[in-house]
Amino acid sequence: MKASEYRAALEKFDTSIIGASAVFGVSRRSAQRYAAGEHIPGPLARLIRMAVRHGYTAEQLKALGDIAAKAKRRPARRKAA
Repeated sequence: MKASEYRAALEKFDTSIIGASAVFGVSRRSAQRYAAGEHIPGPLARLIRMAVRHGYTAEQLKALGDIAAKAKRRPARRKAA
């Protein structure tokens, strides 16, 4: 994903570069670097493209990230012996 595509996605999501850090779960510095042209990791680039293609909003993406973060914190259930 090119920086111009990244910035266009932020515009579509109606968020700033700094706001993108919260939406995508990355540091503010990383969000700035991506906008400046630094390589965007493949999984993040795919997420952004999918979100743009399907019309997700920044709020929806943030909610999905919050759900994923909660699921990571939850301990695995043990099977009954």
